[in-house]
Amino acid sequence: MTSPRTAAAIEDGPAVLRLGANQNGRDFAIGDIHGCMDAIIDTMSAVHFNVRRDRLFVCGDLVDRGEENEEVVALIDEPWFFSVRGNHDQAAIHLYRESQASTQTPPPAVATTSPAAPARVDDQWLRDLIAHQPQAARSVVQQLARLPLAISIEGRHTRIGLVHADIPEGFSWQNALRALESGDPEWVRYVLWARPAFGTGSDAPIMGVDQIYVGHTPLVQPRCRGNVWYVDGGGVYKATRDKQTQSRAHYAGAWNLIRLDTPEHPMQFPPFEYGLLRVYGARN
Repeated sequence: MTSPRTAAAIEDGPAVLRLGANQNGRDFAIGDIHGCMDAIIDTMSAVHFNVRRDRLFVCGDLVDRGEENEEVVALIDEPWFFSVRGNHDQAAIHLYRESQASTQTPPPAVATTSPAAPARVDDQWLRDLIAHQPQAARSVVQQLARLPLAISIEGRHTRIGLVHADIPEGFSWQNALRALESGDPEWVRYVLWARPAFGTGSDAPIMGVDQIYVGHTPLVQPRCRGNVWYVDGGGVYKATRDKQTQSRAHYAGAWNLIRLDTPEHPMQFPPFEYGLLRVYGARN
């Protein structure tokens, strides 16, 4: 029998998740959730989400900052819920693996794609879970490790891509997916941690895909560079309203929900607002 320190390694899921069109319902994308289960509930209520037909795609960062981290992570098991891996999700995996590794056994290679970080207020929930509920902590990390780095959707009207942080210019979507599937550490680091350099570069679209949606960088309004849309509205900063985040409240404070399966581009119309939720491209 193996002890917790020698238990089998938590395995990462596939780097890329490829999906076909939703033939029975609607598809939506939303920015970073950050442990705020109420954002999911409000989202589903605002658009009359049907869990038997509709699908929700999240641009990563399911955990940290909010107070319902375990509840949000549990949604990974739901057939209607899909998310890419964010840098906070990867940091949680890294933290757990380091807590379990002996000094002679380094953590798996994928864990090295995020820089080591000191203890943060953001991840105290996981540190407490590791200390007091180790089996629950392991279960959470097992679920987070299943998250892909990219999702590619061949929709009825458009080809959609999702990653957490950004995609470098000058590459096609297919090249990006191949690089991630090969485990290229620079690509993995980029899609988890990069920040967009608005106003620089050519703003040329990423070929081989119609739209790419990313989170990671909270903005007052969604912005586009080429065909990459940055849709994190920083809803967690208004939802938590704590001293750590109030300094950011002047530029962020909503969740942006985007309908993906319409022939018209959803961002060309003004959103309707529902609490801390802005809904683009869906009014029924």
